[in-house]
Amino acid sequence: MARNIAEIHARVRREFDRLKAISDPDTLARESIAFADGTAALAPVCQLHVADDDLLDQMGRWRQNNMQYFATRFPITVEGTRMWVRDYVLATPDRMLFLVIERPNRPIGYMGFARGFHKAGAMEQVNNLRGEKSSISRPMFRAHVAIGRWAERMFRPRGFFAHVLGDNERGIEFHLGLGMNRGRTIPLRKKQNGDFIALVPCDPNDTAPPDNTFVRMTKFSFSNPATYAS
Repeated sequence: MARNIAEIHARVRREFDRLKAISDPDTLARESIAFADGTAALAPVCQLHVADDDLLDQMGRWRQNNMQYFATRFPITVEGTRMWVRDYVLATPDRMLFLVIERPNRPIGYMGFARGFHKAGAMEQVNNLRGEKSSISRPMFRAHVAIGRWAERMFRPRGFFAHVLGDNERGIEFHLGLGMNRGRTIPLRKKQNGDFIALVPCDPNDTAPPDNTFVRMTKFSFSNPATYAS
């Protein structure tokens, strides 16, 4: 039975806080979420990573190379990535980011959760980004399944959702392959301030054609493999 919403939120806060506080490699290895066959794992982004310039540079390059798939676009620097990890991931109670690590210790991407305190008790999956080629078959697909099942065991949320840009057909197909349902479309307007560009939901009175859209994808559970496309 699903927990009540207040209980879901409290559990999310406690677990996310605990994982973000990790400060040594041995604990990080123990707390990582392994793929079923042991070929990769999801390592929680934590205090240990804030000073890792090589990793931050790598994460920044991944973001730069995939900028078109995100609703915010801006110049990438190591210090900017450090600030994002420190201030917008670690310091935000309902956000959690995981590195996808190909064994033994090769980062190939990241993904995570936002809006862990969603009013309906669901969890939003965000930042699905594969940055490196991998010898593992469908690593990001398998990462989604692993992290979804982990979240179900830990929090028993009332479902999952994601927002994919409407012109990202590959991303939409990826989520459909996970068994997610295509939901409503949210019109977006481009806003620019210097080098920072953001696609934001249109004002209700804005009737002009949108600059892009979000497609909302939803799924109740990751526990049933029969819901996945082959």
